[in-house]
Amino acid sequence: METVRTDNKTGRGRKSMTPFQILYRLWDLEVAGTDPRRAEGYGKPDHLRAWWAEYEDAFAGRRAIER
Repeated sequence: METVRTDNKTGRGRKSMTPFQILYRLWDLEVAGTDPRRAEGYGKPDHLRAWWAEYEDAFAGRRAIER
């Protein structure tokens, strides 16, 4: 389980984010009203939404864990 759970992983380096980090940043910017300079990660809301949509398209119908 440790190797496949993406919800508890972080991206490598400054220019990498996991899908859930994208959502967390989007939440921080749009719902919590966090200053973009203080929110974790990078990207504007429009970019974040596009990246999340790309992630959804790529993984639609796929299994996260299989025996």
